[in-house]
Amino acid sequence: DCLEGYCKLMKKQNSENKECPYKDQVFIHQVHASEAKGPTWARSILSHDIGNAHAKGHMHTQDYCMSMDSHMDFEPHWDASVV
Repeated sequence: DCLEGYCKLMKKQNSENKECPYKDQVFIHQVHASEAKGPTWARSILSHDIGNAHAKGHMHTQDYCMSMDSHMDFEPHWDASVV
């Protein structure tokens, strides 16, 4: 999955001996392609997951969540621009 790929990349590149920084901040709700019902449906699942995490005390009202999927396009250096 994409988190595993990220962790492998970080292990190669990271000079701070952190094998997979921020891994504990990532939540992936995997859905098999045969069960998927489109991007709007997937975003509603995400909203439900966030609500559950908040109810369980895993998130706070001021936490920031970013959702991305294969239907999104990114500009070069978008992450630096956001910060």
